[in-house]
Amino acid sequence: MSKDLSSNTATTPDGKPSKPKRIGRASFLVTGTIGLFFVGQLAGTYLMVIILMLFGKNSGQIEQLLSSNVALQFLTVLCIEIVTIEILWWLHTLKKQPFLEAVGLGNKPKIKFLAYSALTYIAYFITLIVTVAVMSNLVPALDINQSQQLGFDSAKGFNLVFVFMTLVILPPIAEEIIFRGFLFSRLRTQTGTYISAIITSIIFALAHTEFLSGNSLNWIAALDTFVFSFFLIFLYVKTKSLWPSIFLHGIKNCIAFIFLFLL
Repeated sequence: MSKDLSSNTATTPDGKPSKPKRIGRASFLVTGTIGLFFVGQLAGTYLMVIILMLFGKNSGQIEQLLSSNVALQFLTVLCIEIVTIEILWWLHTLKKQPFLEAVGLGNKPKIKFLAYSALTYIAYFITLIVTVAVMSNLVPALDINQSQQLGFDSAKGFNLVFVFMTLVILPPIAEEIIFRGFLFSRLRTQTGTYISAIITSIIFALAHTEFLSGNSLNWIAALDTFVFSFFLIFLYVKTKSLWPSIFLHGIKNCIAFIFLFLL
């Protein structure tokens, strides 16, 4: 009798997991992804610190280098994202799941994906303008002019190559794998497309409030990334591939890079 009762509470009559079980799995995915984000940040940063220590740098020198040397900042971000993706890869290996296929990178990128991404960027930009206008009226305290603290204010010349790779190349790949390819795709099986899109977008937005910078929280950046996340998810769902989302993310960051550092 107890065995039958346990079975009934774990699954619905059609054989699917029960609602409490799906909620539990969804909660685990959310907390696990947040934990993965922090572990990647810490492990990648400490890895770079250890490397600099091996080159004879003391703590003061390391702190100064990591805050002012653009090339080392790029390498630090690279370490963080390699560590994070490697953990995800390892987790999929443990479950004997093909990593690239699981996160939507099993197929090759196509030229038409760029066209999809460009058109979607236009739709996102128009939506963002309308959203910011509405929210600025609803929330007068929202600082729509608050800029993001990127840490590359003094970058010039060849250093802009490192800035470009740090902002335009690395985040679109790593963040799309983590948030859309992993978190959203897994949550979708437990909560459905719409709820998983909202949860993923909230977490993605909170990750861009710059809560680790020591400055006031950047809510306008969070609003931007919250809106942007829905368009990234839309492309991922419609094309069944993560490549268009990566391209869209890259287009957005590239345009920002051009306006911030070249114009």
